[in-house]
Amino acid sequence: MIQKLGIMLCKEREKMGEKQKSLAQGIISISELSKLERGTLEIDYFTLQALFERLGKSIDKLELAISSEEYECISYRAEIEDSIAEWDHERLAELIAGYDACNDKERPIHIQYKTALQAIARYMQGDDYASCLRSMEQALKCTLNNDWREAVRTGQRLCNQEIRIIIVAAYCMWKLGDTSELSGQLEQLGSYILHHYTDTEEQAKVYPHCTWLLGQLYLGKDMVEDAYVICRKGKESLIQNGYLSPLWEMLRLEEACLEKMGRQAELEQCRKYQAAVAFLCTRTRKGNMQLRLPASGARVGEDGASLLDYEKAGVRVESDMIAAFWKSSFQGEFVITNELIRDLRKAKGLSQEKLGEDICTQAKSAIVCMKTERFERAETEDRESIGAIKNVGPGGCHALYFISPKVPPAFHFKPKRGRNSKGLWEKQLKFTGGIYQKTAT
Repeated sequence: MIQKLGIMLCKEREKMGEKQKSLAQGIISISELSKLERGTLEIDYFTLQALFERLGKSIDKLELAISSEEYECISYRAEIEDSIAEWDHERLAELIAGYDACNDKERPIHIQYKTALQAIARYMQGDDYASCLRSMEQALKCTLNNDWREAVRTGQRLCNQEIRIIIVAAYCMWKLGDTSELSGQLEQLGSYILHHYTDTEEQAKVYPHCTWLLGQLYLGKDMVEDAYVICRKGKESLIQNGYLSPLWEMLRLEEACLEKMGRQAELEQCRKYQAAVAFLCTRTRKGNMQLRLPASGARVGEDGASLLDYEKAGVRVESDMIAAFWKSSFQGEFVITNELIRDLRKAKGLSQEKLGEDICTQAKSAIVCMKTERFERAETEDRESIGAIKNVGPGGCHALYFISPKVPPAFHFKPKRGRNSKGLWEKQLKFTGGIYQKTAT
């Protein structure tokens, strides 16, 4: 189970020379952390995630066995992100109201998350930047003993959620014109992320957002070269890790820098990239609704036109970065218990045969070939003998497939962002016997 990772957490902490106090501060008590590291305490997924993130590590890469309750909590957060991306404040308010029902409402990490969400919901309904800033600073007090500026200055351990809230607060300050010391604070935050977040995928979840805002500050001070350099760093982080958000916004910043520097050839290339990303962003409503027209304040998509349509017409569109900052880039892989597969199937009113057909026709990264009776065995088999892996994230299910101890570990297929670390993507893998037959293409 997820909680067994406490022993791994202890080894990572000791390897990095980090004290329990600095890791646990504001998230759990030291005594709870000690029990967790000994494997005698069970905590929820998001609290465990925050502890790993404070060590600069990502648990997205780990195959985690989760219960149906934990799965529901993860899915619930994905729904929340969707409501923000679609700028649906009514749906967001409903989800906030039901948040405590599927999470440990006493845990500081959840109190902080909910407080930040309430601030975003009020902002979506017309609250100003000053009110949003106060609420975000209040949210940070849930886990930080000091003011966030002091925490950044001293290099206090920060999880992804804390950093995102800090960036939203800094964004509000920028919009309010309170920028006298902001660039220095963001420089310190960026250095912290690069130094302490040794996992590059974990870096890419927050570093580009920090560089985008810092680049805007540099540009406002006519430090064009500095803005361009920091912008390129943020863009490279996104590209290297395959993240799309906030790539469009980063390209807009790069375009502004290149225009000021008069570098025409690079400017044309930048605009081509921008058009390509704009096309990707218009594939769903989610990609449009966090964008708005500066002149009217209307959301892109409200009139049926897409971002690409506005780009072609030469209409200036700006991104509401509060939505972009809050979008995670979660791409975890979970070993899901057999009971969860059965419960999900029954909740959706699907027969075993229908579920098998859907997987075979929809999964593009891994194709599962199963017969109805195979599902029956999968759903009733002992959980130690067989599990199912689902690539779960805000984008939905990319693949669902089964593993068995009969298959050598080296051939456990793990599709992730279109590539496979074992180099098996190009090979045809076909296993027979046991309870399933699998082909990867």
